Amino acid sequence: MNLSSPYPPRRNPLLCATLMTALFLISGCKEPPGSVPERYPSEEAIGGLLQTDTLHSSNSLAYGLAYEPSRDGAAPRLHVSDFNDDEIYIYRIDPAGLSLSERISTSALDPAFVEPRGLAYGYRRGRSYLYALTSQDADGDGTYDSTLWRVDLDASPRSVHSIDLDRPGFEISGLEVFGLTLQNDFLYVSYNSSSFPTAREQVRRGILRLRLGRSMSVKAISDLHSPNTKISLEKKRRHNRSNPESNPSDSFTLYPTAKHLPNSGREVSSGTYSRAPAFGLASMEFGSTEYLWATSYNKYLYLAHAPDGRGLFHFDSPGKKKIYGLACGDGVLWAVDRVSGPDQIHRIRITENLDTPQQWNRKVRHIQVTKSSTSKNSRDRAGLTQNLALVHPRTKRPGQNYDLLSLSRSSHPCASITYQHYDPAGDSSSRQIVVQSRYDGPISGGETITSTYDVDVVTSNFRHFVYPHRCDTSGSTEPDYLDDCSTIYRMSDTTAYAEFLDRIEEAMEEEYGSSALSTNPYWRARNILEFITEHYEYGNVSDTSSGHYAYHPSNLKMELLWDATSGNEKMSCSTSTFTLVGLCRSLGVPARWVGTSRFRSNYEDASGTEVSYDTNGDTFLGVGESSKDKPFHRWAEVWMGNAYGWQRFDPTPKSDGPRELSQYELMWKATRGVNDTDLVLTVGSGREEPFFNNRRNMQYYNAGANYDHPDDWSSDSKYVTWSNACFVEITSVSATGAGLHTLSWNLTGRWELDSSATLTLRIQPMVADGSSWVRDGSSTTLQTGLAAVSGSATVDLSGLDPGTYQLEVVKSYDSRTGAASSILTLP
Repeated sequence: MNLSSPYPPRRNPLLCATLMTALFLISGCKEPPGSVPERYPSEEAIGGLLQTDTLHSSNSLAYGLAYEPSRDGAAPRLHVSDFNDDEIYIYRIDPAGLSLSERISTSALDPAFVEPRGLAYGYRRGRSYLYALTSQDADGDGTYDSTLWRVDLDASPRSVHSIDLDRPGFEISGLEVFGLTLQNDFLYVSYNSSSFPTAREQVRRGILRLRLGRSMSVKAISDLHSPNTKISLEKKRRHNRSNPESNPSDSFTLYPTAKHLPNSGREVSSGTYSRAPAFGLASMEFGSTEYLWATSYNKYLYLAHAPDGRGLFHFDSPGKKKIYGLACGDGVLWAVDRVSGPDQIHRIRITENLDTPQQWNRKVRHIQVTKSSTSKNSRDRAGLTQNLALVHPRTKRPGQNYDLLSLSRSSHPCASITYQHYDPAGDSSSRQIVVQSRYDGPISGGETITSTYDVDVVTSNFRHFVYPHRCDTSGSTEPDYLDDCSTIYRMSDTTAYAEFLDRIEEAMEEEYGSSALSTNPYWRARNILEFITEHYEYGNVSDTSSGHYAYHPSNLKMELLWDATSGNEKMSCSTSTFTLVGLCRSLGVPARWVGTSRFRSNYEDASGTEVSYDTNGDTFLGVGESSKDKPFHRWAEVWMGNAYGWQRFDPTPKSDGPRELSQYELMWKATRGVNDTDLVLTVGSGREEPFFNNRRNMQYYNAGANYDHPDDWSSDSKYVTWSNACFVEITSVSATGAGLHTLSWNLTGRWELDSSATLTLRIQPMVADGSSWVRDGSSTTLQTGLAAVSGSATVDLSGLDPGTYQLEVVKSYDSRTGAASSILTLP
């Protein structure tokens, strides 16, 4: 199918209506592509804040949290340890909130039980227990004495027992411990992994799993240490019946399991910690799968797969981002947040609205996609076809959209412009529209032919929070997403594929144990991604003498990894994407590739010099400012079943590899969604002809050219130019009273594409730099949520120190759209 359309002048209603009709026929849109996408409030998705409660007035340095479920008709309770007063506060959870019901003095139970942290609740053999940690550096030498405590809540008087965590078998002697949780018969203890000598050890450790039990036989202990053995509940019951204890409340025994688990491994710079420890831990069983919630320092909360500690996804901590305790219960995640005065407890959504994506940070931009080809010979007929990928609309990709009425195209006056399309893997729901320009000459030597299109686009951060147990391969729209493509994948080389997959399994089993070898599509894609990112280094290498190409086919990159030839360890985003897609398909998991453009703060100009879009230094993307994206980016999408659909897996290696990645880095690469600075232009299954360069044997994307006579063309270039489509102009700043100032502004551009946009008013201190003033970078928010169309706002500046300032009006959640006032001097 190939539809022609006359070149429409920008915003000509009649011609644009004709163009819209043609594109509807091609794309099968069910609604106008220019309509405003629905906005998903963050609160409706995983990570949404449900409720916040304030603790007792003296509970002001919380450092641990445990949830006690309802039993015998009693209300559920929360246990909160306080680092400051050596107490554990117990709150009853009522419909109206939290009410304090009891306080336990830990130092009264044992003089050494001070500064409690990390709590866990357990109900074992008819008794309630509370577990807690202490970790103290008495002499200030950086080594800690750590203890695990157990309080029998049902004893009268209450009894306490302890275990020294400095035992050699636990392998955390001298390390500071933080968080604690109990899941079935396992206690998880988080600790500081920063002091391990290598980065590999630091990212592989951080959480210790301990078996909580009674005295057991040597054989039973051996079973516990076997990584391939899982003792059934019935076997434990038989063991307990055959080993009765006269006083079970006095029995407190721990056994270290075979290996430690990783924490997030996020790099931080906070003096004591070079890796972000987990200050809080919480366990959750969901869909018959065991999970762990943890903090990454106190800024992020993340979910991990409990059997091996592999991080799955993360989001920002709520409130003040000072999270020092986690607990799961009643279908929500509870988090202790340290604030000024009494601390707070947040309830966070984790089990509701599982399929609801999160969408935020809406931006409106203008892009121009450009393809240029330069001839080296004069010919009567040039034989040139230039193809430009049209942005995927909301109907195919909910996190982005384009305004069809703003679409305009240009090319050589003698070129014909048509619209073509292809369906990747025969999948019409992912149809790719191509703006195609055909030029047949004549042409002069050195002449450059350029084709472009311009369009206004809307982008948002968009993601699902993917629980692996909900992933499968059902519902894939087209079976052709499993097909081979000899140019791109060459899956017929079964030896290369089998050997590569064997090495992936060996690596994952060595690091994580047998639980890593799941047939679940999430884990298959995750294992492939992790192996590629850790065994390759970013870079392009083309050595045709060894059959090695920078892009494809994938089997060459797989088999060349095992020799020592320099360059064989390098992979570009395209190479790694094609490799992951081919490997997933070989395992029966549907996969495809996408090509994207990205807004870049710094880019290279025509001379190769790196420049910034911000030519006037005000940080805003103002009138006349733009950025060029020339490298582009490509990643894979893997089908995760009806619940989540196509999910992003970006296997592009780091430029400082090969090296082991932290779980935090891996969470950014697996199912993280699409950022508001990214724009998907192209989707492909295998070899897509409009963007395949026969001369260089490479699969391009976004823009490509086909030549009837390749030798007649010496060079070509492609890029996407990003600029703003919405602008703010400050018209006046006037003093209107004692300390009061009124700021007025005008709006220009495409604000109707984000009709619910609000503005934030900030004040920015300025410092002298020679004869000019420059920002000092410490702006303060004065007002937020201002209606953009209001046109003015009044602020009270009387509390500010004397000095020189600028007022700024910024589009909320879009720091590049806004304007700064003239210099304002406050006496």
